[in-house]
Amino acid sequence: ELSRGGMSLPDARRLAAALGADLDDVPAYLSLADRATLVARSDRAWSTTTTSAAWSARPTAERWEALAAAWLEALAPATRGILAERAEASWGAGLVDSVLWRFPGGSAWIGERITAFTRDAGLLGISTGDVPSSAGRALLTTGPGAAASALAPHLPAEVDRVYLQHDLTVVSPGPLDPAVESRLLEVADAEGRGLAATYRISAASVTRALASGATADAVRALLAEISLTGIPQPLDYLLDEAAARFGRLRVRPASPSDAVPDARSAIVSDDGPLLATLLVDRDLAPLRLVRAGNAVLTSAASPDAVERALAAARLAPLREDAAGHL
Repeated sequence: ELSRGGMSLPDARRLAAALGADLDDVPAYLSLADRATLVARSDRAWSTTTTSAAWSARPTAERWEALAAAWLEALAPATRGILAERAEASWGAGLVDSVLWRFPGGSAWIGERITAFTRDAGLLGISTGDVPSSAGRALLTTGPGAAASALAPHLPAEVDRVYLQHDLTVVSPGPLDPAVESRLLEVADAEGRGLAATYRISAASVTRALASGATADAVRALLAEISLTGIPQPLDYLLDEAAARFGRLRVRPASPSDAVPDARSAIVSDDGPLLATLLVDRDLAPLRLVRAGNAVLTSAASPDAVERALAAARLAPLREDAAGHL
């Protein structure tokens, strides 16, 4: 988070892509997650909480219930009462006018707060357009449990199998069972959300799984278990290639022992010919690589930037801290 408040544009864009959401809605989604204690801010960084792991493993209706309950609990009693009174009416401009008429001293801040809450209600399906949904009406008049029960029959059935495609994408033909999705995300990255969610398997995502302790055979067994289409040949090749390259390149912060002025990061490898290849690779020229020893190259770029560049070159780097730990 920026020192003046708000999220940086690059971070917001990455989060929007991961969520499959509009960029303008990212602050609202972050606020909803914060209210539900799924994320927490420390200094200027947001991170997931232990609550989020348990929440992610719950069925869709239960996950929605937790978010809806957090939305409801954040409402002031007076605001909750007004929305409940209008559970069968429009929440358009007339709602703000009604609130301002009841609380004339509140002026603009009340209107802004009501607008924010009704916007969040739309993101959660508590309202559709300017009108409360059936689940929204149940939430306001009966409570989160009743609202989740009202919503559940309208949710598509969850699936536990996916289509693995030759372009390394994974397509779920419906909302993926949370337990299956959790396992899939160990080896793939989410690309698109919706009724048919998509994921992508890459050298970087497979390397991430290997770094966490999985083997190539274990990854292959997982994908075979959940696939409706077997394992395409390009994916099989990728698994073998990632396993062969695993650990050959390691990226860490630069240290004084590297003895290179202005170095911010270092690439470490026992494969001398591979390091020599990196030095003359035009695609890696922006990293300004410098040899600092037989097994070390340094870069003026950050470790994050170096890791991304090597991953883009399908070199599957591992990330180390300053002490050399993964």
